[in-house]
Amino acid sequence: MKTAMERPLAVVIFPGRPAGGAWTTWYDWAGRPAQEEYADGTGARQVTRLGGANFAPFFHPDGKRIIFSSNYADPRSGHFDLYIINLDGTGLERVTTHPEFDSFPMWSPDGRKLLWVSNRNGRNPGETNIFIADWLEKP
Repeated sequence: MKTAMERPLAVVIFPGRPAGGAWTTWYDWAGRPAQEEYADGTGARQVTRLGGANFAPFFHPDGKRIIFSSNYADPRSGHFDLYIINLDGTGLERVTTHPEFDSFPMWSPDGRKLLWVSNRNGRNPGETNIFIADWLEKP
């Protein structure tokens, strides 16, 4: 089943399928399958075209945007910030600008809170802490 994504929440990767090949299923907030992608790449589409490492994506509850972590501003560094992008790859915006590692973002189900982990405020180098903040949309 290949349908338009509607408020995607989770991804489940299955190692096999009776017809052959592994596939990934995106589930929406109601637990309904929203999109399937096969291991051979069928159904997949590239969203970012940035340098460096781009990982830890999480869909916004509106189903139209993805937040993720990237070091594309300085690919040779371990400096990662959070970015948000539209599903079609437009509208890239930097969310965090701290010199420490920021990653693994997640939204609250209503999209009003953003949670992520960061090395900021650590007592020891590499110490990772959890942060939560109110998310305010631009008017």
